[in-house]
Amino acid sequence: MVTNKALAELKAWAAAAHEGRGEEAKQHLVAFGHISAGIVASGEFRRRSLERFAQEFTRTDVEQMMRLLDAVASIEVEQVQHYGQADTQV
Repeated sequence: MVTNKALAELKAWAAAAHEGRGEEAKQHLVAFGHISAGIVASGEFRRRSLERFAQEFTRTDVEQMMRLLDAVASIEVEQVQHYGQADTQV
C-alpha cells in the first residue's frame, strides 16, 4: 500500500511536470521523497531486502544500497526545489 502511494506520487509528479504545473510537481516529488525515505528506513524493508539478497550481497552491501537510494531521492527533491520543473519542450 505504501509502495502504491509512492508510485502514485511519482506518476502525479511526472504528469504535473509535463503539463507545466511546477509548484504542484514539486509538491508531488517532495511527497514521493518522504514516502520513499520511509520505505527505505523501515525495518520491514530492511528485513525483506536482507532475506532476498542474502545469497548475493553482504549486509553491508544492502545497507550501502539503501543509503544510495535515499541519497538519490533526496537529490531529486532538492533539484526540483532549487531549479523547478524540467523543461520538457524540445
